[in-house]
Amino acid sequence: MDRTRPCLEICCQSAQDALLAREGGADRIELNADLDHGGLTPSVGALRAAKRLSGLPVYCMLRPRPGGFCYSAAERLTMREDARALLDAGADGLVFGLLDEKGRPEEEGCARLLEEAAGKPCVFHRALDLCPDREGALEALVRLGFCRVLTSGGARTAPEGAAGLRRLAQLAAGRIQVLPGGGIRPENLTALLDAAGLDAVHASAHGTWQDRSLPESPVRFNAAHCPPDGSYLQVRVEKVRALREALDRWAERKR
Repeated sequence: MDRTRPCLEICCQSAQDALLAREGGADRIELNADLDHGGLTPSVGALRAAKRLSGLPVYCMLRPRPGGFCYSAAERLTMREDARALLDAGADGLVFGLLDEKGRPEEEGCARLLEEAAGKPCVFHRALDLCPDREGALEALVRLGFCRVLTSGGARTAPEGAAGLRRLAQLAAGRIQVLPGGGIRPENLTALLDAAGLDAVHASAHGTWQDRSLPESPVRFNAAHCPPDGSYLQVRVEKVRALREALDRWAERKR
Protein backbone atom coordinates (compact mmCIF):
# COMPACT_ATOMS: atom_id res chain seq x y z
CA MET A 1 0.00 0.00 0.00
CA ASP A 2 1.29 3.44 -0.99
CA ARG A 3 0.73 5.55 2.13
CA THR A 4 1.44 8.77 0.26
CA ARG A 5 -1.79 8.54 -1.76
CA PRO A 6 -5.39 8.87 -0.54
CA CYS A 7 -6.93 5.58 0.50
CA LEU A 8 -9.41 3.72 -1.66
CA GLU A 9 -11.28 1.09 0.34
CA ILE A 10 -13.36 -1.40 -1.64
CA CYS A 11 -16.25 -3.38 -0.21
CA CYS A 12 -15.82 -7.06 -1.12
CA GLN A 13 -17.74 -10.25 -0.44
CA SER A 14 -15.21 -12.88 -1.54
CA ALA A 15 -11.54 -13.61 -2.08
CA GLN A 16 -12.17 -13.20 -5.82
CA ASP A 17 -13.52 -9.70 -5.14
CA ALA A 18 -10.41 -8.88 -3.10
CA LEU A 19 -8.13 -10.06 -5.90
CA LEU A 20 -10.01 -7.95 -8.45
CA ALA A 21 -10.02 -4.94 -6.12
CA ARG A 22 -6.25 -5.13 -5.78
CA GLU A 23 -5.86 -5.37 -9.55
CA GLY A 24 -7.90 -2.19 -9.92
CA GLY A 25 -5.80 -0.25 -7.43
CA ALA A 26 -7.57 -0.60 -4.07
CA ASP A 27 -5.58 0.09 -0.91
CA ARG A 28 -7.76 -1.72 1.61
CA ILE A 29 -10.57 -4.28 1.69
CA GLU A 30 -13.71 -4.37 3.77
CA LEU A 31 -14.70 -8.05 3.63
CA ASN A 32 -18.33 -9.10 4.00
CA ALA A 33 -20.65 -11.92 3.09
CA ASP A 34 -24.04 -11.43 1.43
CA LEU A 35 -23.93 -7.89 0.12
CA ASP A 36 -27.48 -8.41 -1.17
CA HIS A 37 -28.47 -7.92 2.48
CA GLY A 38 -26.06 -5.08 3.19
CA GLY A 39 -23.11 -7.23 4.23
CA LEU A 40 -22.81 -9.93 6.91
CA THR A 41 -19.90 -11.58 8.73
CA PRO A 42 -17.56 -13.35 6.27
CA SER A 43 -16.12 -16.81 6.75
CA VAL A 44 -12.64 -17.45 8.08
CA GLY A 45 -11.84 -19.21 4.80
CA ALA A 46 -12.83 -16.14 2.79
CA LEU A 47 -10.61 -13.97 4.98
CA ARG A 48 -7.56 -16.22 4.68
CA ALA A 49 -7.95 -16.52 0.93
CA ALA A 50 -8.56 -12.78 0.51
CA LYS A 51 -5.38 -11.91 2.40
CA ARG A 52 -3.31 -14.49 0.56
CA LEU A 53 -4.51 -13.46 -2.90
CA SER A 54 -4.69 -9.69 -2.48
CA GLY A 55 -1.86 -8.89 -0.08
CA LEU A 56 -3.98 -5.95 1.13
CA PRO A 57 -5.13 -5.05 4.64
CA VAL A 58 -8.48 -6.75 5.21
CA TYR A 59 -11.05 -5.44 7.67
CA CYS A 60 -13.86 -7.87 8.46
CA MET A 61 -17.52 -7.08 8.99
CA LEU A 62 -19.16 -8.32 12.20
CA ARG A 63 -22.88 -8.50 11.49
CA PRO A 64 -24.71 -11.69 12.45
CA ARG A 65 -27.98 -11.05 10.60
CA PRO A 66 -29.71 -8.71 8.15
CA GLY A 67 -32.00 -5.96 9.34
CA GLY A 68 -30.99 -3.29 11.84
CA PHE A 69 -28.29 -3.17 14.49
CA CYS A 70 -30.06 -3.66 17.82
CA TYR A 71 -28.81 -7.10 18.78
CA SER A 72 -29.89 -9.73 21.30
CA ALA A 73 -27.54 -11.22 23.87
CA ALA A 74 -27.13 -14.32 21.67
CA GLU A 75 -26.28 -12.19 18.65
CA ARG A 76 -23.72 -10.16 20.62
CA LEU A 77 -22.14 -13.41 21.80
CA THR A 78 -21.98 -14.58 18.19
CA MET A 79 -20.22 -11.35 17.22
CA ARG A 80 -17.60 -11.81 19.96
CA GLU A 81 -16.95 -15.40 18.89
CA ASP A 82 -16.66 -14.34 15.24
CA ALA A 83 -14.31 -11.51 16.25
CA ARG A 84 -11.94 -13.96 17.96
CA ALA A 85 -11.99 -16.38 15.03
CA LEU A 86 -11.40 -13.67 12.40
CA LEU A 87 -8.63 -11.97 14.37
CA ASP A 88 -6.93 -15.34 14.94
CA ALA A 89 -7.14 -15.91 11.17
CA GLY A 90 -5.37 -12.65 10.41
CA ALA A 91 -7.99 -9.91 10.15
CA ASP A 92 -6.29 -6.52 10.17
CA GLY A 93 -9.29 -4.88 11.83
CA LEU A 94 -12.99 -5.21 12.52
CA VAL A 95 -16.05 -3.32 11.28
CA PHE A 96 -19.23 -3.27 13.34
CA GLY A 97 -22.01 -1.12 14.73
CA LEU A 98 -24.39 -1.77 17.60
CA LEU A 99 -27.35 0.49 18.39
CA ASP A 100 -29.79 0.56 21.26
CA GLU A 101 -33.56 0.81 20.83
CA LYS A 102 -33.34 4.62 20.65
CA GLY A 103 -30.77 4.57 17.86
CA ARG A 104 -27.76 5.43 20.01
CA PRO A 105 -24.44 3.53 19.95
CA GLU A 106 -24.82 0.60 22.35
CA GLU A 107 -21.68 1.38 24.29
CA GLU A 108 -21.38 -1.73 26.43
CA GLY A 109 -21.64 -4.06 23.44
CA CYS A 110 -19.21 -1.96 21.42
CA ALA A 111 -16.75 -1.90 24.31
CA ARG A 112 -16.81 -5.70 24.57
CA LEU A 113 -15.96 -6.04 20.89
CA LEU A 114 -13.23 -3.42 21.12
CA GLU A 115 -11.81 -5.41 24.00
CA GLU A 116 -11.86 -8.58 21.87
CA ALA A 117 -9.93 -6.68 19.18
CA ALA A 118 -7.04 -6.27 21.64
CA GLY A 119 -5.68 -3.14 20.03
CA LYS A 120 -6.49 -3.99 16.41
CA PRO A 121 -8.27 -1.02 14.76
CA CYS A 122 -12.05 -1.06 14.76
CA VAL A 123 -14.46 0.81 12.48
CA PHE A 124 -18.03 1.81 13.31
CA HIS A 125 -20.03 1.34 10.12
CA ARG A 126 -22.99 3.19 8.62
CA ALA A 127 -25.22 2.37 11.58
CA LEU A 128 -24.18 5.92 12.51
CA ASP A 129 -26.45 7.18 9.74
CA LEU A 130 -29.46 5.80 11.66
CA CYS A 131 -28.62 7.75 14.82
CA PRO A 132 -30.97 10.68 15.49
CA ASP A 133 -28.07 12.51 17.18
CA ARG A 134 -25.09 11.78 14.95
CA GLU A 135 -22.90 14.39 16.61
CA GLY A 136 -23.47 12.91 20.04
CA ALA A 137 -22.93 9.43 18.61
CA LEU A 138 -19.62 10.54 17.11
CA GLU A 139 -18.43 11.69 20.53
CA ALA A 140 -19.35 8.28 21.94
CA LEU A 141 -17.32 6.55 19.23
CA VAL A 142 -14.30 8.73 19.99
CA ARG A 143 -14.65 7.97 23.69
CA LEU A 144 -14.91 4.24 23.03
CA GLY A 145 -11.75 4.20 20.90
CA PHE A 146 -12.91 3.52 17.33
CA CYS A 147 -10.30 4.48 14.73
CA ARG A 148 -12.76 5.29 11.95
CA VAL A 149 -16.45 5.74 11.17
CA LEU A 150 -18.00 4.91 7.81
CA THR A 151 -20.87 7.25 7.01
CA SER A 152 -22.90 8.94 4.30
CA GLY A 153 -23.45 11.95 6.53
CA GLY A 154 -26.95 10.77 7.39
CA ALA A 155 -28.18 11.01 3.81
CA ARG A 156 -29.12 8.33 1.29
CA THR A 157 -25.71 8.69 -0.38
CA ALA A 158 -22.43 10.34 0.57
CA PRO A 159 -22.69 13.00 -2.19
CA GLU A 160 -26.12 13.95 -0.87
CA GLY A 161 -24.72 14.04 2.67
CA ALA A 162 -21.61 16.11 1.89
CA ALA A 163 -22.59 18.91 4.30
CA GLY A 164 -23.20 16.40 7.08
CA LEU A 165 -19.88 14.72 6.36
CA ARG A 166 -18.08 18.05 6.59
CA ARG A 167 -19.72 18.77 9.93
CA LEU A 168 -18.74 15.36 11.29
CA ALA A 169 -15.15 15.81 10.08
CA GLN A 170 -14.99 19.21 11.79
CA LEU A 171 -16.28 17.72 15.04
CA ALA A 172 -13.90 14.76 14.76
CA ALA A 173 -10.95 17.17 14.57
CA GLY A 174 -8.54 14.33 13.83
CA ARG A 175 -9.64 12.22 16.80
CA ILE A 176 -11.36 9.69 14.54
CA GLN A 177 -11.30 9.33 10.77
CA VAL A 178 -14.54 10.09 8.94
CA LEU A 179 -14.70 7.83 5.87
CA PRO A 180 -17.41 8.64 3.30
CA GLY A 181 -19.33 5.74 1.79
CA GLY A 182 -22.51 5.23 -0.19
CA GLY A 183 -23.16 6.06 -3.83
CA ILE A 184 -19.61 7.18 -4.60
CA ARG A 185 -18.66 7.00 -8.29
CA PRO A 186 -15.78 8.40 -10.34
CA GLU A 187 -17.95 11.23 -11.66
CA ASN A 188 -18.97 12.51 -8.20
CA LEU A 189 -15.86 11.68 -6.18
CA THR A 190 -14.00 14.98 -6.70
CA ALA A 191 -16.96 17.20 -5.82
CA LEU A 192 -17.71 15.07 -2.75
CA LEU A 193 -14.19 15.26 -1.34
CA ASP A 194 -13.98 18.99 -1.98
CA ALA A 195 -17.35 19.65 -0.36
CA ALA A 196 -16.82 17.33 2.60
CA GLY A 197 -13.18 18.19 3.24
CA LEU A 198 -12.12 14.55 3.27
CA ASP A 199 -9.34 12.61 1.53
CA ALA A 200 -10.35 8.92 1.39
CA VAL A 201 -13.34 6.94 0.14
CA HIS A 202 -15.13 3.65 0.66
CA ALA A 203 -16.90 2.34 -2.42
CA SER A 204 -18.60 -0.67 -3.91
CA ALA A 205 -17.47 -1.41 -7.44
CA HIS A 206 -19.63 -4.39 -8.27
CA GLY A 207 -21.44 -5.60 -11.32
CA THR A 208 -23.91 -8.45 -11.77
CA TRP A 209 -22.47 -11.69 -13.07
CA GLN A 210 -24.17 -14.89 -14.18
CA ASP A 211 -23.18 -18.40 -13.14
CA ARG A 212 -23.43 -20.54 -16.29
CA SER A 213 -24.19 -23.71 -14.33
CA LEU A 214 -27.72 -22.51 -13.62
CA PRO A 215 -29.78 -22.28 -16.81
CA GLU A 216 -33.41 -21.26 -16.70
CA SER A 217 -35.29 -23.78 -14.60
CA PRO A 218 -38.46 -23.95 -12.50
CA VAL A 219 -36.30 -25.14 -9.60
CA ARG A 220 -35.25 -22.30 -7.28
CA PHE A 221 -32.39 -22.21 -4.78
CA ASN A 222 -32.80 -18.56 -3.71
CA ALA A 223 -35.62 -17.15 -1.60
CA ALA A 224 -38.22 -15.19 -3.52
CA HIS A 225 -36.87 -11.82 -2.33
CA CYS A 226 -33.30 -12.61 -3.40
CA PRO A 227 -31.77 -11.99 -6.84
CA PRO A 228 -32.57 -14.60 -9.50
CA ASP A 229 -30.76 -17.90 -9.36
CA GLY A 230 -27.44 -17.75 -11.14
CA SER A 231 -26.86 -14.02 -10.71
CA TYR A 232 -24.40 -12.63 -8.17
CA LEU A 233 -22.41 -9.51 -7.40
CA GLN A 234 -18.70 -9.38 -8.14
CA VAL A 235 -16.17 -6.57 -8.21
CA ARG A 236 -15.41 -5.18 -11.66
CA VAL A 237 -11.77 -4.20 -12.13
CA GLU A 238 -12.64 -1.36 -14.49
CA LYS A 239 -14.88 0.25 -11.86
CA VAL A 240 -12.16 0.08 -9.21
CA ARG A 241 -9.61 1.44 -11.66
CA ALA A 242 -11.86 4.36 -12.58
CA LEU A 243 -12.26 5.23 -8.88
CA ARG A 244 -8.51 4.95 -8.36
CA GLU A 245 -7.79 7.26 -11.30
CA ALA A 246 -10.36 9.82 -10.16
CA LEU A 247 -8.94 9.78 -6.63
CA ASP A 248 -5.38 10.18 -7.86
CA ARG A 249 -6.35 13.06 -10.15
CA TRP A 250 -8.03 14.78 -7.21
CA ALA A 251 -4.95 14.25 -5.05
CA GLU A 252 -2.63 15.63 -7.74
CA ARG A 253 -4.78 18.73 -8.08
CA LYS A 254 -4.64 19.29 -4.30
CA ARG A 255 -0.83 19.20 -4.22
